Amino acid sequence: FARLVDWQVQSVQPAQAVFRLTDADVPPEMVDFPFRLQMSITLNGSLSLALEMVNLGFRPAVVSCALHTYLAVSNYENVCLTGLDNREFTVKDNPQRRLQEGPLHPRGEICSLFHDIAAPIVVHDPAWHRRITLHNRGSNTALVWNPGRQRAGELSDIGENNYQNLLCVEANNASEDARILLPLNPHCLSQTISIAEP
Repeated sequence: FARLVDWQVQSVQPAQAVFRLTDADVPPEMVDFPFRLQMSITLNGSLSLALEMVNLGFRPAVVSCALHTYLAVSNYENVCLTGLDNREFTVKDNPQRRLQEGPLHPRGEICSLFHDIAAPIVVHDPAWHRRITLHNRGSNTALVWNPGRQRAGELSDIGENNYQNLLCVEANNASEDARILLPLNPHCLSQTISIAEP
């Protein structure tokens, strides 16, 4: 629900912006416990995203969340991802786990949730002569997503002519990696993205 509502600006500095969202900012039917979210975005040679979640209630609460990082790529079907080798993954609408062997080469519509991520994920983009490295913290799973041509045409914010130049590699707390927030015990989900030559 957090991406569907307006956040409050807490502070803006030359290299960092901080936003806050509380249960008072969202319709009551969207959430059933008091909370505070703080999103920090920092540019300092790399891009760092940090989402801190605090349960302000008196009972534990289960939360799922993701950092929707849409990466610009030359063509998502011409890149490959390392750091996912020998990781199990599930695909949309199918809970059966499969094993990734070797680098991942995305094709068509992809919505794969990788489990037990331990190493940084690297997107190798030879056409643009660069590699994008993603370090996730506070998360054991990563989602790799592209809607593919047909599905992209149904999404007004992408369109069937724009899907090839994006790839989403999300840090998230989803599926069995959803988190139980104990009262006043913060959890932080973060991702740092850096770009370098191959």
